[in-house]
Amino acid sequence: MIPVVGEIIDKASVLPSYMILGAIIGCSQGIVGSSLRRARQGLIAGLVGGFVGGIGAGIGFIIGEAHWGQKGLDAGILGRGLGLVLLGAGIGLMIGIAESAGRKAWLRLVLGRNEGREWAIDVPQLILGRDERAHVPLLGDANVAPYHATIENRGGQYWLFDQNSPIGTGLNNQRIQQAPLQHGDRIQIGPHQLEFLMKGPQARRIPASAPVHVEFNQPHVPAGAAGQTTVMAPVQQSNPTTVMNPPGLTLVATTGPLTGQRFPIQGAIEIGRELPTLPMSFDSGVSRRHASLIPQAGTLQIADLGSTNGTLLNGNRVQSALAQVGDTLQIGMTIFRIES
Repeated sequence: MIPVVGEIIDKASVLPSYMILGAIIGCSQGIVGSSLRRARQGLIAGLVGGFVGGIGAGIGFIIGEAHWGQKGLDAGILGRGLGLVLLGAGIGLMIGIAESAGRKAWLRLVLGRNEGREWAIDVPQLILGRDERAHVPLLGDANVAPYHATIENRGGQYWLFDQNSPIGTGLNNQRIQQAPLQHGDRIQIGPHQLEFLMKGPQARRIPASAPVHVEFNQPHVPAGAAGQTTVMAPVQQSNPTTVMNPPGLTLVATTGPLTGQRFPIQGAIEIGRELPTLPMSFDSGVSRRHASLIPQAGTLQIADLGSTNGTLLNGNRVQSALAQVGDTLQIGMTIFRIES
């Protein structure tokens, strides 16, 4: 037995190379998804998968030599092939185990295309929408906005935000602008229904200060969408606190994945790739803290926060400027028109 093990180890001289390759492959999934936790999990999974692949390559060399009765090209092909197969299988298995064991909150699709699929909530701002680059891509219905809604983790409490989508976002059959999430909640976006799940006792009850929501009670089909999606129309409320878009300045996206979506500016905000105010995490051209916007009596004070690619007002790069209704503001690949 000992000589056989020694021969396998001797043949697995490519073990370090397989482990390095596995680490790069495993870590890359977290880098692409902008998730540090997923990158760490991928790194560990890649090292384990690379180790398994390297040992498999050694076994393949031995089998190849024994089968063909010679050393050289044939044995090398079998060894490398077996090693790569085990490398991929090992990485996939370990990543699956790590994600299942390490996730704290996730979404499960219970109604819609690819029912049963799950997405871990492991980024600061999880984007749900029709765009394929969204963290949770909800395809197949034109009424779902490219970037329809987001989920954010705020001090251990997860919050759902509608991104001023045309048909709205539902939570447990009630239309919301923003609301805290609890274990078992159902999220409705067009024809898709997702279940919010948490591990352990982390889910909290909705606090008394939860934002006012607008209830659903009537079926409504958006214009031009007959036969596609049934959503619910909001009930008219006399309480002015239920107004979802109070008067003020609004950013209207005219280019990029956010085209057509409206973002009311209700107070001073900062925009950035890792900030929750606007869903910009898809755009690598947006800095983590890119620009600040301060509404001032019908105008908008814009200040660049030292961004890499700059902030453009009407096509001109500015450090600080006062914008008027009708002006255009460009952040990364997205151009916004300022409306009242």
